[in-house]
Amino acid sequence: PGLDLVGLHAEAIRAQGLKFMVSMHHAYNFTGYYDNVPAQSDPSLQKLYGQLGAEAENQLWYDKLAELIDGYQPDLIWQDFNLTQVDEQQRLNFLAYYYNQALAWNKNVVATYKDGFNDNGEVFDYERGGPGDLRFPYWLTDDSISSSSWCYTEGIGYYSQAAMLHAFIDRVSKGGNLLLNIAPMADGTIPEEQQAILRGFGDYLGR
Repeated sequence: PGLDLVGLHAEAIRAQGLKFMVSMHHAYNFTGYYDNVPAQSDPSLQKLYGQLGAEAENQLWYDKLAELIDGYQPDLIWQDFNLTQVDEQQRLNFLAYYYNQALAWNKNVVATYKDGFNDNGEVFDYERGGPGDLRFPYWLTDDSISSSSWCYTEGIGYYSQAAMLHAFIDRVSKGGNLLLNIAPMADGTIPEEQQAILRGFGDYLGR
């Protein structure tokens, strides 16, 4: 409690010369996660369970993104599905604010989407997949180092190093980028099996 987790990650990632990305899933907070929760009378619980009403929920969706933009200047903002359920004006407000701030920072930024936007100013994201042939202008796929989970679990399964490299080569050859998720343990340790796959990636890219 009280730790700025986003800020700590941003500082550590940028110290390694890497781009800083944030992933946001909050469009689903008021459009699906809690659709079976009974109506709440406590305002804090209404906020938690996405029961503030359409106007307030749409504003909250935008406000969370603006807070990230103002506080951390992310290089890439990745968003999960259900953006079509967010008011179009708020979606446009977000894009305008992000891109105008990027101009002020004098840096390039990227916004990704699974729905609710288009390729005119954003990058489409496929989850664990990609198109069958070349797609222009740009696209992204998000995949996990694990074949069974996005987070560490006991008995977690992994793609083989060869399978991961082949998938990487296939996606890049078709104009895509691979966003690879790893699954640290609770104490932050990256299991040796995952390290071996990442080292294999590094060896291949180095050659």
